[in-house]
Order: sequence, then structure tokens, then C-alpha cells
Amino acid sequence: MSQSTRSVSPDVGQTATTSRVVTIARTEIKRTVRSRSLQVLMVLMLTATVLIFRTAGTGSGFSDQEVVGLLGLPFQLIVPIAAILTGAFSISGDRESGTLRLLLGLPSSRTEVVLGKFLGVGTVITVGIASTIAVAALVSHITIGSDQTAILLGIAGPTILLGWGFLGFAIGVSAVAPTQKRATAITTGGYLTLLFLWEVVVAGAHYAVTQRLPEPPLPGWVSALELGNPIIAYARAAEAFGVSTVAPLRVTFGLIRGSDTSSAAQAGAVLPTQPPDFVAIVVLGLWIAVPVAIGTLRFRRADI
Repeated sequence: MSQSTRSVSPDVGQTATTSRVVTIARTEIKRTVRSRSLQVLMVLMLTATVLIFRTAGTGSGFSDQEVVGLLGLPFQLIVPIAAILTGAFSISGDRESGTLRLLLGLPSSRTEVVLGKFLGVGTVITVGIASTIAVAALVSHITIGSDQTAILLGIAGPTILLGWGFLGFAIGVSAVAPTQKRATAITTGGYLTLLFLWEVVVAGAHYAVTQRLPEPPLPGWVSALELGNPIIAYARAAEAFGVSTVAPLRVTFGLIRGSDTSSAAQAGAVLPTQPPDFVAIVVLGLWIAVPVAIGTLRFRRADI
């Protein structure tokens, strides 16, 4: 009898864990859907999508790939902000309000709380992106008169990975930060660094190693370090999915000469060794998994 009980109990425990994670995820879905900031961002993303295809339908001369590539710009701006705003508040907000202690006493383990909130917010973000892609397919058929579904599906996958990547970062920070303000400050600062200062980070790393700024021919590790930015990885992942017209949304200061492979080729420079496109998908996967894993480990040891 005791042997039978021991053999069954792991499955029972796993079922109970899954049930608690799903319950937390459902609760988080309801709360996230009611977020006014997320609703506003969703409207902005849909509006940008309609405007892009309406402009393309007025005879602007854009190819189908270029029109879909333009969608990558609002996606790179709005999707990360949506993931940060919803993810950063998820755990630190409950900790600050005292709701977290009640949740942990149901009983739910801290790991289950992190996973449940991560899956709940991620589901809402995925549905939002899928809805935008569906609207884009409909609007493209109306304004351009051609079916863009295949190309739009090519950008949907990387956009979902981008959203989950920034969500992983935000959830990891939220699990560690004791207050909403600190979680928001860290995640917003991280996003702004990736958007405005990543070239400075890469050039600084190169200068620390070689005592000079990067110039052609660039070493392969510089390209690899650049690809560590999820925004840059997003554009490369889109290429892996068959959409080659997505440009990374970033600010450059000309510190890394020759990082633009097209201009470098025109200048006759020796091109750096570029990692394969599928590496960008791996990078986005790491942004999803690593911050959540680190945040969960820290959260399990935190004094609440």
C-alpha cells in the first residue's frame, strides 16, 4: 500500500502544481486585460497598423515586404513597453500591496506564482499581437487588394518572441524588486539602454579590449554582442522567418563603423562574421528564460 502511494503521489503533486499555476495565470489574465495602459497601447498598435496599410494603398510604391517591414517599427516600440508595464507590476505590485502574502498562503509556492503570472501576462500579449496581425491581414486585403497573410505570419512569430523576451525581463525584475517604482525604474532603464545606448555598450566593450573604437574589419564577437540586444535580434529573427525588411529600432552615434553590412559592402570593407539568423531566435529565447529563472531563484530566497 505504501509503495503504491509513493508511486502515485508525484503525479498528484504535479497535477496540483499545474492546477495552481493555471489558476494564477487566469487571475493574471483578467487583471491584465483590465489594464488601461495596455488597452491604450493596443489601440495605438492597431491604429499604426491601419495607417501603414492605408498609406501603402495610396500608391506609395512600397513592396509587400517593405509594407510589412514598416510594421516592425511600431511593434518594436509598443510591444516591449506593453510587456514592461504589465510584467513589472505583476509581482512587485502584489508584494507592495500585501496581496502576495495572501496568494502564497493558499498555498502556492513562489515558483508557481512567478510561472503563473508570467504565463498569464504572456497569454494576453500573444493574443494582442495575434489580433493585430489578423487586423493587418484584413486591412491589407482592403487597402492593397492583395493577401499579405503569409508575410504577416512571418513577422508574427518574431514579434511574439520579442514580447515574451521583454516580459521575461520584466517578470524577473519584478520578482526581485521590492516596490513597483523600483521595478519600473529598472525595466524602463533597461529598455532605454537597449534602444539608445547599446551601441555605446558594444563600442565600450571593444575599446576595453583593444583600446580603440571599432572599425572595419569588425571582429565576429562584436556582431555577436550586438545581437545580444533583443531589438536587434528581433530584426534578424524576422529574416529567419522570411521577412528581410524589418530594421531594428535603435539610435546610433557612428561609434561602430562597418556594423551596417550593406554600407560596408559598398565601401569595399571586410565584413564581420555574422552569426546565423537562427541564433537571433536563440537570443530571444534566452531573454525569455534567463531573467525568469534568475528572478525565481532570488524570489524564493527573498524575505517578504
